[in-house]
Amino acid sequence: MTAKQTPREAAAAEVEAHRAVVARWEAEEAAATAELKSLQERAGEEVLADESAAVRLSKSMAELRDRIDIASRAVAAATPRLEAAARAVVLAEADEVDAEQARAQARLDGFDARQQELLTALEEFSGLPWMVDRGDEPGSSVVIVSNAGGPREIAQSPRESLWRAVESAKRKAWALREIADGRDPHNELAVPFEGKRFEGIINGPDPREFYGSSTWGPEAVLPAPAYLRAMDAGMADEPVVGPTVAARA
Repeated sequence: MTAKQTPREAAAAEVEAHRAVVARWEAEEAAATAELKSLQERAGEEVLADESAAVRLSKSMAELRDRIDIASRAVAAATPRLEAAARAVVLAEADEVDAEQARAQARLDGFDARQQELLTALEEFSGLPWMVDRGDEPGSSVVIVSNAGGPREIAQSPRESLWRAVESAKRKAWALREIADGRDPHNELAVPFEGKRFEGIINGPDPREFYGSSTWGPEAVLPAPAYLRAMDAGMADEPVVGPTVAARA
């Protein structure tokens, strides 16, 4: 990792390097396979034309089979390294989301603290009991004041958007780590949590809000099972580009 690279960028560079190795040996295997097939197809005619060609053909075929075997073994050896690098990208993105969650939590905590300061000041100023009514929604916050006329709504606070940012980041980081560990988080993502339903898991405007770019979209290095299903169903507009490690379902 260079001084200017983030851990995720460094891991992505490793993915590209391992992809190149896998692609190189896959190409070698394909070329040797095609050459062997061609040689086998014309071997009979060549031997009939010149019986001494049998030794040469046998040697050439054996060499091609060895090339195929070596290339296949190289692909098999390189693939786990590619998979490990891909998981490292996903986990690095999860770490980035953890940092986003921490910043969102700090904003939410700051809002709550400031709100409480203002409520205390209002209570001291007015002599009336101000409070925060969370209501039925965990992210909501409605400030009310009790007076002679009964509870009266004063203002709807923006706390819900701050709360949603925290919970979204928390859920996204969790989903990324589930995929990195070979599990499919879709069912858990699709159900309500804390009274909130996050829509758009498949058909929403941008599923990266739930899955991250390393597991959903053309830059995915470890495609989420839900993304692969969406592609199969023709619901994903952006196919994965290049050799990619498929997440285990």
